[in-house]
Amino acid sequence: MKQEQTAAVGTNNELNQHTRNQEIKCLQTRFAILTDSNISDIDKNILESLTSPQNSDNEIGNWKYRVAAVKQIVVYIPSKFLYGGKEILEMPGTDDSDALALDFINKGLNMVDAVFVMCGSSFKICEREVQDILMKSDFLQKWKTSPESSSLMFLAYPEKDAIFQFKDGDINNVETINPLEGEKRLIELEHFCQLIGMPSLPSNMDAAIFTSYILPVLHTSIHAQEGEPHEVIQRQDCYLKFTGVNRLITHLDAFISSLRKIEIQKLQNMLTPKTTEGLSASDTKEIIKMYKNRELKATRENVLIYDYDNLMTALNKKLKAVYASKLENEVAVSFGEEITEAQRKWDLNENKITSLGLFNPYYAGNHRSDTVKIYRIILEDTEQLKSTIFEFLKKEISELLNAFEKDVIELFSKELSSVLGREGDTRIETFVQQSIQDVLSNATEWYFGRLKKPINEKTVGKYLKESKKEILKTHLLKPAYDQTNLNIAKNLAKKKIPQTLMAVKEDFKNSLLEIHETRWKSFQHHSKGNTTIPQPWKVLLAKIRKSSKTENTPQQQPDEDLLEVLKMITAKNPK
Repeated sequence: MKQEQTAAVGTNNELNQHTRNQEIKCLQTRFAILTDSNISDIDKNILESLTSPQNSDNEIGNWKYRVAAVKQIVVYIPSKFLYGGKEILEMPGTDDSDALALDFINKGLNMVDAVFVMCGSSFKICEREVQDILMKSDFLQKWKTSPESSSLMFLAYPEKDAIFQFKDGDINNVETINPLEGEKRLIELEHFCQLIGMPSLPSNMDAAIFTSYILPVLHTSIHAQEGEPHEVIQRQDCYLKFTGVNRLITHLDAFISSLRKIEIQKLQNMLTPKTTEGLSASDTKEIIKMYKNRELKATRENVLIYDYDNLMTALNKKLKAVYASKLENEVAVSFGEEITEAQRKWDLNENKITSLGLFNPYYAGNHRSDTVKIYRIILEDTEQLKSTIFEFLKKEISELLNAFEKDVIELFSKELSSVLGREGDTRIETFVQQSIQDVLSNATEWYFGRLKKPINEKTVGKYLKESKKEILKTHLLKPAYDQTNLNIAKNLAKKKIPQTLMAVKEDFKNSLLEIHETRWKSFQHHSKGNTTIPQPWKVLLAKIRKSSKTENTPQQQPDEDLLEVLKMITAKNPK
């Protein structure tokens, strides 16, 4: 028995030594390729020192090899996913013990447009805490309201299972992934329906969920093969189309393109040949001649600027009325209904409130360890209001801005008609509209904004949530928490439910008015610039001067390459 053990040990030592020798040979080969160093100059000791921690490297000169061993790192993503200011937000784990990580996840899910749920095999059997966080997130609420503007992706990477590990010659086995993916999708969507409390998904929601198996090991192994990249891809195309990675990239391209509709439309407008009608070169020369008379020009422009400022003042008053009175009338009924619903839910859950600690204002009624969350009882049902409020604001504001644009075009048309003595000539209005439409539209876009406090559903939701949180703390939680008796605290809280919801409405309205002030300053700047002369009028005069110098000059055709790029980014991706 002892002889057998000794023999076994001897055999293991030989195997271990053989393995170490092979590792050294591989490391020598890789090192020579990366550093262009003479392989004969690199002995075992140097290689071992280079794989040791940096602070243990005491030999002079060795560090140059360590630095030279990494020449370049390149990450390439063949997708439009990161175009246009987009970023990938990597989430930490969902360990319940890490409160900071959970807070980061919850805040991240409040602002993203697309979410990957990465599972080992299926969303149905992924960790329960992952499903819970997704279900309670603002992202999912936004997705349910408007699935077309968000992307929910259930991805699985099952390569740890033998049936998903492939090698050259396994093409028939690889082709079995598609049927398996179909079965996985049915199971995942059925489970998702149960989580959101729906018997089935409507077509728009079904289309807004992307599911796929992802085989990153197979995909990257193919791309790491020797040879010209296009030749490798062409040779292994039969495998690559089943790894799921290209499908994912195609889906992301389509989704990101759908979010960039405004930018794409601008590009289309830039590349579309335009013709300006309505005024001849002789007409424009006559206008320029009149405006060369300084006294006459000053008199006419002063009147024009006065009328333009009146249009701006009227627009500002109408916009404020939208936020103040019209919006309040629109949501008053909804908030009234929420009061009734909050009181009903309070009656159902009041017996579950067994501690004054649940009223602690520091946690805003939503502490993650609380079995009963006061925030959800009173205010959770108001989440759907952000979509209603934004759609109302978008409609009302757009109508007012469109009316303002028409008024400006009419004002400038009357001025030119008066100069030319051709009142009522519709061709002049056509010329004015074509000349200043872009600058007017640009000012309108700046009112809605994109960066600082833009008027969109996300901003509306953010300020609604902040109002709910702060008002709940000051109007209900703090007064109740200051009581020494739990029953008195609960009675006081129930009594303050209507007052709290009405205060939320008022605080939210004031927040929206502050957003208007920010957006109005931007609108003013792009409408008038830093001078008293309206920006659209400057653009119109510049167009008139240009037209007076050249008549019927053929416009340059758009670049064919740019047109092809536009076709590429607007083309629908294959399913």
